[in-house]
Amino acid sequence: METSFLELAVDRDGSIQRVIFDPEGLSSRGDFLGHLGVEDQVWLEAIRECHDRHKPIQRTFSRGRTLPSVRFRFKPTAKGVVMVTGHMIPPQGEKGTPHCTSLEAAVTGWAYDLNNLFTIMTHSLDLAEHRLSSGKDPVGDLRRIRRGVQRARSITEWIMRMMRNSSLLDAIHFAPTLVLEEMTDMLSAALKGVTLRVRIDPLAHGAILFGLPEDLGRIVFNLCINAAQAIRSGRTGRGTVRVLCRVEETASRRLSIQIRDDGPGMEDQEIKRILYHGTSSPSGHGIGLSAVKDLVRNLGGVIDASAVPGQGCSFHLQFPLVSLRPAPEDPQVERRGGERIGLLLPRRHAKLYGSYLSSLGYGVHEIPSPEHLDQYRDELDLLLIWSTHRVQQPPARRVTVGEASDPEVQYQLPLTKWDLTAILSRLDQEVPA
Repeated sequence: METSFLELAVDRDGSIQRVIFDPEGLSSRGDFLGHLGVEDQVWLEAIRECHDRHKPIQRTFSRGRTLPSVRFRFKPTAKGVVMVTGHMIPPQGEKGTPHCTSLEAAVTGWAYDLNNLFTIMTHSLDLAEHRLSSGKDPVGDLRRIRRGVQRARSITEWIMRMMRNSSLLDAIHFAPTLVLEEMTDMLSAALKGVTLRVRIDPLAHGAILFGLPEDLGRIVFNLCINAAQAIRSGRTGRGTVRVLCRVEETASRRLSIQIRDDGPGMEDQEIKRILYHGTSSPSGHGIGLSAVKDLVRNLGGVIDASAVPGQGCSFHLQFPLVSLRPAPEDPQVERRGGERIGLLLPRRHAKLYGSYLSSLGYGVHEIPSPEHLDQYRDELDLLLIWSTHRVQQPPARRVTVGEASDPEVQYQLPLTKWDLTAILSRLDQEVPA
């Protein structure tokens, strides 16, 4: 069943003449087409074809197996404007019918994610208890537990949105290295007996993807947990999981993430059978791989695997880049601290940046609306505020975030690690009078 979410009247050049139906306020965004994963050129060509030929047409944009597709219908009118209606289409199976098998696989993946999250939170609780008993500060462990709870809650919210087919507007443009570094912090305390080494090429910090940041987090999370399980099943039970992230300079630039372990390994054809056919493996690599493969596809990427008996397994991920921002001429040193930072931003962005800042040790407050700011005003050392929000007596130390079209914007979304490092450096500056 298709669900209508947008209806507009536009002219031949694609300019919006009238908003008829837009309950999400989507058309007010300057980049709403990019937000939906729709190419501007394809949209404009469809409008002009409909206008010039005076004939109704439609265009469908796929967004992965587990995300609804977007279908736009263009209808000409006698007054020369084109009526555009947007519909959300639930995921379809290979033969055009809603596929329960994909949903079952997704639920299996979610259950596996929740199990891993609860394992990490339990281990972090054990560490916190040990630190308290020995007189040490358990704040880092408690913050890790809090982020684990937030991720578990996000998974349950995602399941409910899937049931309502309302996940259309959740995808955003985001910097993948923020997800990777935050997930590294989550995993580092949970891989007992296993060393996690992460190397990110500086150029990769400018990479921008489109999709759900949680999808990339779940991919890295599952593959690293699987690798750790495989290592523990080996003779010594100890080893290393290595993660390498870089930008591949090919004809079309892509983000490459390689995750490999030095566990017992297996035959190369066995790891490929597990990856492509979902066969389970006693060494730990089979569980969750079906879900991982779907998540990679949702981000427009591809995944491959290789293995050698006695030398471990390796997974290679590639994702298409929406853009690649140049590195700053004088990048600042990453700043860690315990200051309190408020995020008065759209929910999806607040969750992403909040998790990353929390992994650096900062106390993060996600402020739901300008009306709630008074409850946090005296507690904040820095406020990141969305450019369209208007507040009375905003904190002196604040940064305005938004879209490039807004003249008041100091930093343009999506924020990269370079942006956040520069923003955090303001904590070292004197508070404006």
